[in-house]
Amino acid sequence: MEKVNVRFTLNSTSGKISFSALNEIENKEIAAALTDKLSSWEMRVKEAAVNNMIKNEFGEEQAKSIKVKIINEK
Repeated sequence: MEKVNVRFTLNSTSGKISFSALNEIENKEIAAALTDKLSSWEMRVKEAAVNNMIKNEFGEEQAKSIKVKIINEK
């Protein structure tokens, strides 16, 4: 599998911020807010992936009766 480099650009009140890793962001408030957003996004993506796998494995009707909730324990 190829390595993919992702670069983010964010427009903020203090100007444009570009980064490829959260630890590159000097403004700690922005870094913390982005960390929270990315964590939330990651949980939604994981839930969607699991739900898709269940649907593919068991069929749509049976998948409707299965509820998945991923909890991030820190």
